[in-house]
Formats: sequence, structure tokens, C-alpha cells
Amino acid sequence: MLDLLLDGLFQAAGWLHGRRRPRWHRDVRRAGYFPAHADEVGVFAVDSEGRVWFAPHPADWSNPEPVHARELIDAALAQAGRWSRRARAFVPDRAPGER
Repeated sequence: MLDLLLDGLFQAAGWLHGRRRPRWHRDVRRAGYFPAHADEVGVFAVDSEGRVWFAPHPADWSNPEPVHARELIDAALAQAGRWSRRARAFVPDRAPGER
């Protein structure tokens, strides 16, 4: 219950500061994932265990593909952590001096 309340406050704070959620977030959340990134190629999302998935369209999560490229995984986890407080647990740590 506390998680839901805190996530709602986190979302409200983002909305108040002009960081409105894109429409594709709704589709990704309905499918049970944390939204990470979407562009003309497709959509990246993170599941509740921290695995990154790809789908060609935000509304179709019937057959998502697992992502194996470390660079894409790290980027998706970081983005998901920006959008959802609960996904922040999956954000990779960077060593000192890494960009």
C-alpha cells in the first residue's frame, strides 16, 4: 500500500514539474511492465524482476523479445528508473569516473 502511495506521489511531482507521461506508458503498464523507452523502432520495458523486454508496438505485448545487449539493458533500466520509483531498484550502479 505504501508503495502505491509513494509511486502516486512520485508521478504527481513529475506532472507538477511538467514531466507528463507519454501515452505509450499506459499500454506498457497495462501489460505489467515498467515503461523505459519508445521510438519509431519499438518499445523497451522492464518487468518486475528487472529483465528488459522489447516489443515493436506499445499496444502489443503478446510476444515481447528479451533484450540481451548490455548497453541497451543499462539504458532501459536507467530510463525506467526515471519514470517509476519502483523501477529505481533496477538502475545499474556506475563506477566512479564512468559517464
